[in-house]
Amino acid sequence: MNGNASVIAICQEQLSAEGAAIIQYAFHHEAQEVWGYAKLSDETFKAAREEMGHFAKLSSRIVFLEGVPVGVVKPDVTFGATIEEQITLDAALEEAAIE
Repeated sequence: MNGNASVIAICQEQLSAEGAAIIQYAFHHEAQEVWGYAKLSDETFKAAREEMGHFAKLSSRIVFLEGVPVGVVKPDVTFGATIEEQITLDAALEEAAIE
């Protein structure tokens, strides 16, 4: 199948956003674990795994469209210094993905 270049570009952009989400959730998961928030850490890890699934599906779609997946992570990854800041940043990341 010969994919449309603009569709592949949109998929690439989403792939980058998913990569950024994976990294941000992983950072927050590790911090929460160290800080003793085991249940929250588990939930954050689940969110990271969900984003990994999205990343894999987008990669497969790009290959199906005869593109090459390039998940360039933009500097959208932000580490929250507190639990409250982490939750706010993670929510903002999800809201941006919806737009």
